[in-house]
Amino acid sequence: MISLLDWFVILIYAGVVIAFGILAGKKESTTEDYFLGGRKMPWISVMISIYATSLSALTFIGVPGAAFEGDFVYLQLA
Repeated sequence: MISLLDWFVILIYAGVVIAFGILAGKKESTTEDYFLGGRKMPWISVMISIYATSLSALTFIGVPGAAFEGDFVYLQLA
């Protein structure tokens, strides 16, 4: 069972994340600026983000199953 301290930590964390999102979102004037980062993101940041996405939790969960069904052969395509 979750204790009162656990709920407190969860609520504080959620509050900080929401406050950060609100403060960061005030800089964006349009939805295009929001979704495209104002077209100011360096290419290396975009590349690292795409690579990190390919190593998501789904990859760690799905790859063993795909490898097992494919006779332990798995090829990750970028």
